[in-house]
Amino acid sequence: MHKIGKLRIENNLVLAPMAEVTDIAFRTLCRIYGAGLVYTEIVNVTAIERNNKSTLTLAMTCKEEAPVALQLFGSKTDSIKKALKIIEETDYINPDIIDFNFGCPVPKVINQGAGAALLKRPAKIGEIIETLKANTSLPITAKIRIARNIEDTIKTAKIIEKSGASALAIHGRTVAQM
Repeated sequence: MHKIGKLRIENNLVLAPMAEVTDIAFRTLCRIYGAGLVYTEIVNVTAIERNNKSTLTLAMTCKEEAPVALQLFGSKTDSIKKALKIIEETDYINPDIIDFNFGCPVPKVINQGAGAALLKRPAKIGEIIETLKANTSLPITAKIRIARNIEDTIKTAKIIEKSGASALAIHGRTVAQM
């Protein structure tokens, strides 16, 4: 058995979040075939805050896929707070973990000051993790990419740990490597 926060994971086989792939049906099949933990596609907190129907559908979960991590991105703590409240109040969104993506290299995410753009602002990453911790009882995890040097990667990882995250995934490529 493995644990993330107080959540027990039956094995170390984890389905990574993949845009336009890890929908609810795919995640459920992966759990049936042995994944210990599955992740939703990346979901924009601002779109949740605005009650965007297609975004709320991306965030949908079901009990058959549990445990499931809801992967979010954004950069504004007020939007994060509001999105967490909506998630908590929505019957069909029941994640076991909130994962925050600080590593997405896609231009439309970076242009919002989110995803990998936040790697240049480690203090902001800490603020976001602290906001998540203060506004949900679920375990918080984070994803980053390796920085141009190991020192910056370690500095960011330590900020995430100190801010209260239960786990950290480090993507083995830089932003430039996509």
